[in-house]
Amino acid sequence: MTGEDMGINWVTWFRERHKDKIKTVYLKLLDKNRQLSKKISQYNITPENTYNFDEKGFLLGSCHALKCLVSIKALQAGKSVATQDGSWEFLSLLCSVSADGIALPPALIYQGESRDLQDTWLDDFDGSEYAYFAASVNGWSNDEYGLEWLQRVFNPHTKAKAGRARRLLLLDGHSSHINMKFIEYANRERILLLILPPHSTHRLQPLDVGVFGPLGKAYSSELESLLHRGLGYIRMTKRDFWRLFNAAWKKALMGDNIRAGFAKTGIYSLDPQCQLSRFETADQQGPAPLVEPSIPTNIQELRQEVKGICLRHSLNLQSIGRVIKASKQFAIRNELLEHENRALKLTIVMEKQRRKRGKPLGLLDRDNPSQAQFWSPTKVLQARERRDEIEAEKAHKIAQTQEAKLQWELQREQAAREAEEKRIERETACMKAREQQEAEKLERAIQQEAQRVAREEKKALQQAEKERQAVERASKHRQSELQAPASKRRRQGLPTKEPHRGKPIQSSQSSSKSFTSLPNKPLGSLAEKSTADIPLQSFLSTPRISRSGRNIRPSTRLFS
Repeated sequence: MTGEDMGINWVTWFRERHKDKIKTVYLKLLDKNRQLSKKISQYNITPENTYNFDEKGFLLGSCHALKCLVSIKALQAGKSVATQDGSWEFLSLLCSVSADGIALPPALIYQGESRDLQDTWLDDFDGSEYAYFAASVNGWSNDEYGLEWLQRVFNPHTKAKAGRARRLLLLDGHSSHINMKFIEYANRERILLLILPPHSTHRLQPLDVGVFGPLGKAYSSELESLLHRGLGYIRMTKRDFWRLFNAAWKKALMGDNIRAGFAKTGIYSLDPQCQLSRFETADQQGPAPLVEPSIPTNIQELRQEVKGICLRHSLNLQSIGRVIKASKQFAIRNELLEHENRALKLTIVMEKQRRKRGKPLGLLDRDNPSQAQFWSPTKVLQARERRDEIEAEKAHKIAQTQEAKLQWELQREQAAREAEEKRIERETACMKAREQQEAEKLERAIQQEAQRVAREEKKALQQAEKERQAVERASKHRQSELQAPASKRRRQGLPTKEPHRGKPIQSSQSSSKSFTSLPNKPLGSLAEKSTADIPLQSFLSTPRISRSGRNIRPSTRLFS
């Protein structure tokens, strides 16, 4: 070019003259037979058969950054620090996209000691989204999970579309991706592997350039929104990950982002100058065009708008300001209270869900428990159905047990009621029997008392009859003695003088009256009458006269 040989220091001096434009770097040598353009043209690889595969990790409770409003004093003092959930459980995502903007189903690796999925981790998974799930001790991928992904995810979802054409898979040189089993299986399935240079994936890998960035921001946004709604009371766990990840996946894994990742790396459309243009100085852009003021959408914009209105019109600014200030305060308080209520309700619901203990779905192959395994949505849904059937059967058995227990309780209550009724009937019968016995006893006592009274009356009548007969005999004997001659009376030692005729005659009359007052009925009929109906004179004997002529009073011991 110069027409003469260059000196030894020509390159050094040239670099010094143009140091603002060029720099000295050390580049690794690349065999011309491994160049991307040559392989693409050699095997006629189309964009729909060009794929990029990589792994991304997620920390459950970690956000990239949190936008906050702080005071200037706190910012100057360096005390503005935002706290996060603090959950450092790790999950891995195995992701693959094609140059035509299609994303393969995500493969998630959860962290679990048992290496079996728990049912609570996928509470929000309804089967409408296609994804694969696995579990490892630390939540990381390894060569077994990489090979399992290639066999269970990549090959089934791309083989039908490619047909007999070869597929190109771009990936980094991590050991989980590049090992002999991985390479041998790729060769058998007509999959070309393109290994990116170390420490260059942030520039050359489409997933790192166009997909993982938006995906991480979308996940952080979903997590930040959840934490804001819960006012910091919500604790992030694995059961909440799928809901947040699925929303972030739908936002980030769009065709435009995927195609932009392949275009920025210069892979499709093939552009080797794409990477070199990054080092060129960008042209300075002119000032941004002025934007017309829009309609106020928040309190600050509304305050500025009201201030402008007040400045343009001559009104009572103090009264208007007080009204506006009061209305703003009430509106802000109301909005804060509503926001806090929604956050507390959400926190309560999520905490109730977290109290539910997870149960294994039973997907792990017990014959090869140490082998890496990915489970498709079909298997997850089948495992859920089996779990639901088992739970339904358990619930049915519990319901049957409770029903049997309830029936037993009802039978026991019925038996207790019947026993109580029988006891009451027995007590009533016993009470009636006792009353009957008491009545019979009283009746017997009355009969016995009547019989005793009758016996005493009969005995009294018999005694009275004996007394009457004795009186009659004595009276007859007295009359016979009075009618006897005086000589006979003297022989018998009886007085010979006639008694005084006044009083004795009266006594004899009274005695005769007493005799005549006695009833002429037989003794049996007298026994039937009460002694109260018989006159007292009938029981008195005929008055006896002593030798001196005085009346002897009869004995009354019978009536004492």
